[in-house]
Formats: sequence, C-alpha cells, structure tokens
Amino acid sequence: CLALFGAVCAQGYHLRYFAVRGLGESIRLLLEDQKLDFVETRFALGTDEWKEAKPLLQANNTIRFGQVPQLTNPDGLSIVQSKAIMRHLGRTLGLYGASEEEHVLADEITDHADDIRKSYYNTLYGKSYTVSDKKKLLETAATKFGQLEALLKDKQYFLGTISFVDYIVWDLFDTLTSWDSEVSPASATPNLHAFHKNMAQRGNLAAYLSSDRRLPFRAPAEPSADE
Repeated sequence: CLALFGAVCAQGYHLRYFAVRGLGESIRLLLEDQKLDFVETRFALGTDEWKEAKPLLQANNTIRFGQVPQLTNPDGLSIVQSKAIMRHLGRTLGLYGASEEEHVLADEITDHADDIRKSYYNTLYGKSYTVSDKKKLLETAATKFGQLEALLKDKQYFLGTISFVDYIVWDLFDTLTSWDSEVSPASATPNLHAFHKNMAQRGNLAAYLSSDRRLPFRAPAEPSADE
C-alpha cells in the first residue's frame, strides 16, 4: 500500500519519511525486529514528491509540525517527531521497561543519544567541516559513548530486556562507526561493540539488515583542511 492518506494499510502501521536512513531508521529497525505489519511511504530526495505531499498531509493534520517522520498506528492515531514515535511504540508494545526507574532511564538514554546525533549531524551534514571539526566530534563522541559503555556494563540490553532505546542506540552507533571506526574503537567500548553485534544477529533484524529494504548509508563528505 503506497497511499498517501488512509489511517491504516492492511490494519498495520504506516510510516512516512524520506528515502534515507536518517531519523526514520530506528523506527524501521523496531518495526522490522518486532515483526509488525507496516508499510512505508518514502519521499525520494531531489524530486518534488515531498513538496507535493506536504501541503496535503498538513491539510488533514497528519503532520502537525510540517515534517516527517510520521507514523500512523493501527488505530489511526498519527504521531510525529521521531522520539515521540519511538516512545509511543515503547509504551504500546511493552518495550519501555517494567518500572518508573526504567522508564526514566529509557528517557535519559534517548535524550543522551539525541545529543550525540545532533552534534554529528550538524557537523558532518552542514555546509562544510574541517579536520579540526572532525577531531572535536570524535572526542565528544568518545566521551558520550564511554558513558553509554559504563551504563550498559555486561548487559545484553540497556534495560536488561529489549526496549525501544536499544534500537535508537544501535542505529546511532552503527551510523557513526560506519563513518569512522575511531568514533568508538572496540578497545575502548567492548560492551557497546558486543551489543552492536548481538543486536544485528536477532533473527528479524538480521533479515532486514541484509535485505534490499534497507537503504544504503549516506556518507558525509570528507573534511576540508584547516585554514
């Protein structure tokens, strides 16, 4: 189902985002791994697809803030903002921990990961960045991934059992280490590397990662020399 409107497609979820991994990828990872029935509308970059769809989706209040990702759940509820979508899926699918303490920890990890993502995106996908910018980013990421390393310890998942935050952290870690392995070398973060490997071996997730449904990694440009 590729319909632009309609609350549901085959009584499942409907995800709308661009044809890139970006902020939609952790949502895809969760939906795929949990084997949920969903369809996706992907707006191709460099075309008029999003320009034409946006006013229509705004008109019927599907995208409240004029942006994607957007998810329609099987009951017809429209959710926007990537972290709101992940939290909604966590609450409704039992992937948010089992206590208030775990709920709080899940929220803290989510926001911590978002801090890393913002610094990464703003630096690497801005107008330009230098060798010094890259060095600073690597240092910041090393510190913040080190904090996640200490939090994870020897657990398989951050809350002990699988939760929505595992997909968020896995996607972020996979993205940054795909860009540069020095972001978080295995010698410094062995627990995170084990977590990354183990998550990728989960049956449904492994099938998605090796399929043509997964979009390619969009590598940033190389840094320019310092002036």
